[in-house]
Amino acid sequence: MTKTAASQVNEDMDRLAELVDHRGGRMLWVRHRDGRWYHAHVLVSLFDDTELQLNWGGPVRARGGSATVILNGLDTSERRRMLRRLCQRRAWHGYVRCDAG
Repeated sequence: MTKTAASQVNEDMDRLAELVDHRGGRMLWVRHRDGRWYHAHVLVSLFDDTELQLNWGGPVRARGGSATVILNGLDTSERRRMLRRLCQRRAWHGYVRCDAG
C-alpha cells in the first residue's frame, strides 16, 4: 500500500470511528472499474446497541451481501483495529470513499 493509500485508510478509519462515536451515519465506497459498492451504516438498535451494518453489491453480481456487527462488546482498541481492517480491505480491493451523509 502506498503512502497515499495509507493516509486514505487513516482518514477513512477516523471518519468511520467518528460515526461510531456519534452512534449514527453512513459511509460509501465504490470501485469504479466494475461498479461495485460497499456501504457502512452506523445506527442504534431498539435494544440501544450500536450496530455497524455492512452491505455490498454491484452490477457484476446480481446479489450482494450483508453483515451486522454489534459494537457494544468491543473495547476501544478492538473497535479501532476492526475499523482499520475494514478500511484497509476497501483500499486493497480498489474502492474509494464517497460521501454518503
